[in-house]
Amino acid sequence: MRVKLVWAYEGKPQELHHVGPEFMTIAAWRILRGHVQATSPTAGTIRVEQGQWFFPVTDKIEHDFSDDARIISIRSIISWPNQQMLYKHDRWITFDDMRFASLNKAANTLTRICKRVLHLAPTLPFMEEGMLKQNCSLPQYIQLKQAMLKWVMAYHQCMREMAYPLNMRFVTDERVNDTMRYIEQTACHAPYSRADIEQHAGLSISQLNRLFVSHVGMTPKAYAQMQRLNFACTMLISSKMPVKQLAFAMAFKQPAHFTNWFKQSTGVSPKDYRINQQQTTANQIRQLLDMQ
Repeated sequence: MRVKLVWAYEGKPQELHHVGPEFMTIAAWRILRGHVQATSPTAGTIRVEQGQWFFPVTDKIEHDFSDDARIISIRSIISWPNQQMLYKHDRWITFDDMRFASLNKAANTLTRICKRVLHLAPTLPFMEEGMLKQNCSLPQYIQLKQAMLKWVMAYHQCMREMAYPLNMRFVTDERVNDTMRYIEQTACHAPYSRADIEQHAGLSISQLNRLFVSHVGMTPKAYAQMQRLNFACTMLISSKMPVKQLAFAMAFKQPAHFTNWFKQSTGVSPKDYRINQQQTTANQIRQLLDMQ
């Protein structure tokens, strides 16, 4: 199972108004004060009040917090190796925050440790990975990992008690699992290297190709390309990072090389992709408003 902490904090929402999809992350908000209204093309519009937990649907395209809002916000990735989420979030999930004491306890512990260990602004993406660049002791890192796993357990128990079905488990070879983890950790910021993959796995590329195709349905190179493309698309939609800066962050020698690679993969340039996605989201919002 893949478990990554994007952020965990308590306080004022980082963005009172936000337009954009959730991608493959799980958002969880405990509304301590105020309220939030969210909109989805499939689930419609919902308003969640103080004293409730709220798990938005995956295709949420807009939310608005009240000016006085204060929340606990936890965003994470919890999925099987094939990127299938642990639970489907295809409908709004909201309940009284006193219903699951273990969820509250796990959330409080996670946010407290994040604040103490990371000393980072909560808007920094992938805070857990960001710890690799921080002065942090091994016991502190272990504390955060343990707190994150306790949050996953509390989330799992909560979903089970509400009778949400667990997604089918994806069983794979441990050698494939290990290589997938290595690719996920390196692919977004370095070009694919056959020699590095072989050295890490201790297997020839022909052996890895057979294993990957059997268990994942694609080769290691194709999996790395998918990870790089997903990362590029996510950054183009969810951040204001200039295309040139994103190209260098992904280890392209020239921005033009990144643009050509992205266009070959998607059919459009990075700039046009960003504009098209923003227009698509805006059109979805207008359609929903027209329906109401």
